[in-house]
Amino acid sequence: MNRSNVPVAETGLALPTEVVEEILLRVPGRQLRRLRAVCRSWHSLLSDPSFLKMHAAFRPAIILALAENDNKIDVVDFSGHIIKQIRVPATPEEEAVLPTNPGSSFLFQANNRIRMVDPDSGAVFTLLSDDLGRLTLLHPVRFVKTDYVLGRAAFTRHHKVLHILTGKAADRVDPLSSPFKQLCHVLTLGDDDDNREWQCWRERPSPPMFIKSNVDFHGVTIQGSVFFLAGNDFTYCDTSYPCNRMMYQTRTDSIASFDLEKEQWRPATLRGPPEMKTSVGACRRVLAELNNTLVVMVYCYFDNSCLEFWFAEDLEKDIWVKKHAVRQELLEPCPYMSLDMDIRQVMELDDGRIVFSYYVTWAVKVPLWLTRVYDPGTKVYADLPQIGDRGIVGMYVKTPSLYT
Repeated sequence: MNRSNVPVAETGLALPTEVVEEILLRVPGRQLRRLRAVCRSWHSLLSDPSFLKMHAAFRPAIILALAENDNKIDVVDFSGHIIKQIRVPATPEEEAVLPTNPGSSFLFQANNRIRMVDPDSGAVFTLLSDDLGRLTLLHPVRFVKTDYVLGRAAFTRHHKVLHILTGKAADRVDPLSSPFKQLCHVLTLGDDDDNREWQCWRERPSPPMFIKSNVDFHGVTIQGSVFFLAGNDFTYCDTSYPCNRMMYQTRTDSIASFDLEKEQWRPATLRGPPEMKTSVGACRRVLAELNNTLVVMVYCYFDNSCLEFWFAEDLEKDIWVKKHAVRQELLEPCPYMSLDMDIRQVMELDDGRIVFSYYVTWAVKVPLWLTRVYDPGTKVYADLPQIGDRGIVGMYVKTPSLYT
């Protein structure tokens, strides 16, 4: 880049041009576009192909892919190159202590244990299970499904794990009551010796409604709250029985929220966006977080039309705004694919593009994992290099530090 094209005096800052560039490299792409209007020199700098290339390399989008035998995690960029490999320890003795302030960490399951990985440091940790097993024994359940969600309390900034266990109650007395029970537990992460009593699983009240919770439908964490959709997954039970039909009296667009600071469910549920207008019905919903905003993706299971993105503008007033409508065939390798069962990861890049990662369980001629990038501006998508038969642990945009 020709640095003489960006005079320091024209930037309006009493800083060397190299320092201005170093700072702008750390600004997300969405905000970076607005800064082109500051002055001509900034417009020239921010439009320079060499600067844009450096910016893309400075804030790379990362995919974490778990190996088939669960012994390592490949950190892959969007070009398909393996940046580094993270070894998954075979025994807890080989692991480090849970950090007090983990960075961009992700939960995953390997060798029948729930793990947490910090991709920046390469550390892998196993969540404690002894206390959790003891607590669940107090409420006998069968046909268990579990969900683990990692989040951060809004005020104390403590990292916590929320655990939801769904099972059929073994001690049900009333035959007309729901046979299913959902238990809730919380674990605080950290290595502070003064707060050891908080570093064990604690039982908390059950959700205010039956929520969707299993390994494929993680809750979404935003600003200290974890959000869950109403549990209308019919794989849980046969709704031909009256007692089971009672479970589905909750509105299917309802959303429950858990406050990680207070460690309690908010008594009032939220109302999601309106149903998609279709003649065949059976609309499905998937929660996501895009640009630190709660998003509900709505689509029709039988109508191959589009996938709508509804952004929460005011949760207290139940105001939702539809910002995107993606043609469903752009996301499907074959017709009649069920996004509800297969979509696993959604992420928004700095430039506004949306990344989908989903699992194909039935198709033979396509990769088992597909990762596609959709551009809402041009309404086209591009496939990322094949990851293969490996689970996607997470996706994130690496944010560099000002001190590195």
